[in-house]
Amino acid sequence: MKRVLQYIVYLAALVFMKFMEILPRGTFRFLGWLFSWLAVPLPPVGGLIRKNLRCAFPEKDEKEIFDLSRRCIANLIQTVCELFWFHNRPEKVKEMIDVQPNLAAVAENARKCIAEGRPVILITPHHGNWEFSGMALGLYFGFKMATVVRTPRNPYLSRLITGGRSVKNVSIIESRGGMMKLVHAMENGSVAGMLVDQNIKARNGGAFVDMFGLPVPVSRFPGTMVLKKNAYIGVGSCIRLPNGHFKATMDPLPKPACEYTSEEEVIQDIMKMTENLIRMAPEQYLWLYNRFQYIPENASPELKAKYPSYAKMVKPSFYSKHAKDSDKD
Repeated sequence: MKRVLQYIVYLAALVFMKFMEILPRGTFRFLGWLFSWLAVPLPPVGGLIRKNLRCAFPEKDEKEIFDLSRRCIANLIQTVCELFWFHNRPEKVKEMIDVQPNLAAVAENARKCIAEGRPVILITPHHGNWEFSGMALGLYFGFKMATVVRTPRNPYLSRLITGGRSVKNVSIIESRGGMMKLVHAMENGSVAGMLVDQNIKARNGGAFVDMFGLPVPVSRFPGTMVLKKNAYIGVGSCIRLPNGHFKATMDPLPKPACEYTSEEEVIQDIMKMTENLIRMAPEQYLWLYNRFQYIPENASPELKAKYPSYAKMVKPSFYSKHAKDSDKD
């Protein structure tokens, strides 16, 4: 029965994908506007987004927060629609992306590093149209991109979505065992594409660093690669513009790899750069998840009070799979 339900979900998604492929791209902006108004009052959608926005932007009033939450939903809807619309039109991706000089400079440095045998990791948050970031680097600059993504448990749906993300020069790596595969891909000349704004428990290689003034757990992997492999790292985004194009921007870390002394120092700089990108267009960030989910055990009462209501103190299982507590997530 489970397989039957999974296949029904897959068929529904396939119909949606085919429908998106034939619609004019301009329709997606209207769909985003329409469904954002329907979704923004819903507590699991607009309510969650507003909780995150209040934490990140305590200086904004409720009217601004509500407007940002609606526009965030609209951007998400447009991004999903565009993923399938552009799948069979890779040439359109290049036409729609305005590459900024800083990204061109990062790409040139990345080429030199690859020639020297150094690993290259290009990082983006869930911001703008994050699905385009890897596509742009693969299509525009000709890099062989390898990206680790979390795939749905539905195997039919997983293949469909992976197919939508796969274009020339871009290979998708499933998250299970993904980091080892990513290292292997870099050793063979691929550029690693990463989304680092995900909650990674310490037992899975995460560490707390600040984001919008609150400690959040993110992957140590980029820091490990910088310290142990002299990796070259760029952090950027494909920011949606009013004319329908995207501004592709990226900067290197603020100092050379050899000057970093800890993994936490590296990933803290990455999160600072990520935060700066989000502040450029906060309505284009994917606030629809528990970004501020974990409170570090040494947090002061004042710091705890800044977290949203869904946040919880970390438990022993956050650090070890063998720890016994009531943590079920």
